[in-house]
Amino acid sequence: MHKEKKIQKIALLVSCASVLQAAEFLIPSPIPGVKLGLANIITLIVLADMGFIPALEVAILRTVVSSLFLGTFLSPAFVMSLSGALTSTLLMGLTFKYLGFISTSVFGSVAHVLTQLLVVYFLLIRHPGVFVLMPWLGASAVVMGWLTGVIAMNVFARIKSGGITDLLPQAVGPQEIRRPAEFSKAAMPKLIIALLLCVIVLLLSDLMLYALVFVLILAAAATLKAPVSKILSGVKRLRVFLLFSLAIPALFSQGGADIFSFWFIKVTRTGLLTGALFASRLILLMMTTALLSASTPAIEIAGSLRKIISERLSGIVLIAWENIPVFWERSRLYLKQHKFDKTIFKKALPVAINLVALLYAETERAR
Repeated sequence: MHKEKKIQKIALLVSCASVLQAAEFLIPSPIPGVKLGLANIITLIVLADMGFIPALEVAILRTVVSSLFLGTFLSPAFVMSLSGALTSTLLMGLTFKYLGFISTSVFGSVAHVLTQLLVVYFLLIRHPGVFVLMPWLGASAVVMGWLTGVIAMNVFARIKSGGITDLLPQAVGPQEIRRPAEFSKAAMPKLIIALLLCVIVLLLSDLMLYALVFVLILAAAATLKAPVSKILSGVKRLRVFLLFSLAIPALFSQGGADIFSFWFIKVTRTGLLTGALFASRLILLMMTTALLSASTPAIEIAGSLRKIISERLSGIVLIAWENIPVFWERSRLYLKQHKFDKTIFKKALPVAINLVALLYAETERAR
């Protein structure tokens, strides 16, 4: 494939995977960390179809593009997603040749979950109580890994049989690849400040200093005329995670005066303060990234990445961003055709296979 065509192809695959990841992000999860792993389907297919390097590029860059789309760039969710995508893709690249789709997908899914758990432990909730979720997360990773492996295997079989080309005439949106618009360089200072502020928040462990950072963020929001409601919207998305970050230290920390005690449940002052510290850290990280998203267009943030990553990778991000509406509309129209009723479990797998095949067909425009 010609170099330019390959860049376009990878960009469209990043856009496709980003839409799947964004859609999954909007689905509520009862347990922090339990996700379907829809975007990993594209990584697996690319690994089989194009090789390891393109698969790694798609896995990493789709976390960037989807975070720009969702307004979570540099947030805890972004860091967890990026680290999980990196390690799972590395492991899948090593095992795919020997294990095939399903086993590779399961290993990748487990690696993704374990990596995210370690990131939470070392960066966000520095308490061993986070590992209480390991049995549930591990079991869900095996199940979800099996499902994504089955979907990827079926879609890849359609690609190789030529059946995927039948979907191209039905493509929605422009048939020519959408080119990125010019971007402003004004986003770079904001991006650097946001990154530094995130690092400071991660290094600090003092509630009084966190209160000062909170005031500074609100002052910056007022200066940049960013709505406070929008700044706090990201916090709402993490409410389950916030509750978890508060509850784990409160329930599993020892020492300090007892605040509440019932049977085997004991909440101490030390545990509650530790939980409040961890929850405050997450809130400030989300507010910082939300402020960046509210004050800076996503296309400008994507464009500013040229100063951080290579021209080639930033070009992929920009093309992928511009084509998000095409894949989003494609997904919406396809799902609109299917009525999900009591037979949803019977329909779910074939619908998912057809949807991924449909989105992958859109990327064939770069051939």
